[in-house]
Amino acid sequence: MHKEDKRKYENALEFLKKVCKTSSQLVHGEAKPIPYIIKPYLIRGSFTLMTGKIGTMKSLFSLHIAGIAAEKGENVVYIDKENGIHQIESRAKLLGLPPVDNLLYWSDRPGLELDEQPPTFEKLAIYREIVKDLDKPILMFDTLNRFGGSGVDENSVKDTTTKLTNPLIQLCRRHGATLWVIHQAGKSSMDSGFTRSYRGSSEIGGACDQGFQIIDYKQLDPDQASFTIDCFKSRWRSFSPIRMCFDTGEFHEVPKQVTDAMELVAIKQSIWKYLEKFPSGCRKQEIIQALKSKSLGNFSGVAVEYVLDYCGKNFWTKTVGPRNSNVYRYIPKI
Repeated sequence: MHKEDKRKYENALEFLKKVCKTSSQLVHGEAKPIPYIIKPYLIRGSFTLMTGKIGTMKSLFSLHIAGIAAEKGENVVYIDKENGIHQIESRAKLLGLPPVDNLLYWSDRPGLELDEQPPTFEKLAIYREIVKDLDKPILMFDTLNRFGGSGVDENSVKDTTTKLTNPLIQLCRRHGATLWVIHQAGKSSMDSGFTRSYRGSSEIGGACDQGFQIIDYKQLDPDQASFTIDCFKSRWRSFSPIRMCFDTGEFHEVPKQVTDAMELVAIKQSIWKYLEKFPSGCRKQEIIQALKSKSLGNFSGVAVEYVLDYCGKNFWTKTVGPRNSNVYRYIPKI
């Protein structure tokens, strides 16, 4: 042992008192709530892994989360080594991302020098400086395996530990960043049809604090899709799978009151058509009764009421066409 280290640890009890918390302190200390930034997805100072098969809206949903966090005043840096700038510009317009300066998107694009492109974790010092200067921001990495550098075997525990997960843990634990990391799901089992939550070494799942997987993805039409977000790991508090609906640039949770995403979309469209036909003087109970009829959908009154209460005016603002303004202007009166 080095002489300086030896002097430092000569009084082990004093050293432990300095660096540890006692059981009494843990038990009797003030209970603190889980520091959610966006419940239940994003927890301050944690490492969240988002996985799914190719083409299941992982990046689009992550960009949606980035927009919500930025709108809350958080500094967000979305670091992308997977998608081109034109794809992201299109997605940003589709989602209607907030026009703010605290949501930064960093990717390789025409005009950037080599040292201006997002680096791999071999140049971790750059990310440490970003975390320091932006005062513990949210860093979102898309996609994980592209940040390890050349020759990384993501099935190797040694490679994933030294070149992928240790750098992320350092940014999170030592420097205070909140991390959201996108990764591919593993292959499906031929026997059960079950898809592994993430591709590669078990170290990838072991390192994260929360792990989410997009499952049961279905493309309903070019503008609509449904999927479920499953929590496969949580160091905090696990929760039941969340059913999601993507409709015309908006993500919505499908509540238990509604059968599925298709019914949610159908109720929305039926309310839209009803308000278009009777744009003034409509009231909540009138719409509920109308949509319960067989001619207008035969929907559950509870489901229609939920959509009206939950969605409100903003649910319709993405509707394309000149008729939109004439319809949703009356929704606040419902």
